Amino acid sequence: MVDRTVMTIDFDATDYPSVNDLSCIAIYQSAMVMKAAMKIDPDLGSVLDWFENDIIAEFGETPLSMVLQGRYVQVILFLDRCSRVESSIHLTPEIYRLD
Repeated sequence: MVDRTVMTIDFDATDYPSVNDLSCIAIYQSAMVMKAAMKIDPDLGSVLDWFENDIIAEFGETPLSMVLQGRYVQVILFLDRCSRVESSIHLTPEIYRLD
């Protein structure tokens, strides 16, 4: 027999996430973006460089800055859209682009 006890968490409107909670969320979201990017380019070094330094032309921002703004889903959807394009895709030092 499996115990299916559900734990409930009381939430008070005055409770705010701690800095550590926010850091964990940002790390998780960053990992999700990098996982999606590695489906396009399996080289972790290239993906990390792209994530931190390169601007996605469509948004005018780096993936890292978008994650820190809570916009990681937009980056993942962008990467998903790019991975479905039949043309070649490149992570370049300057910008993420479709050819």
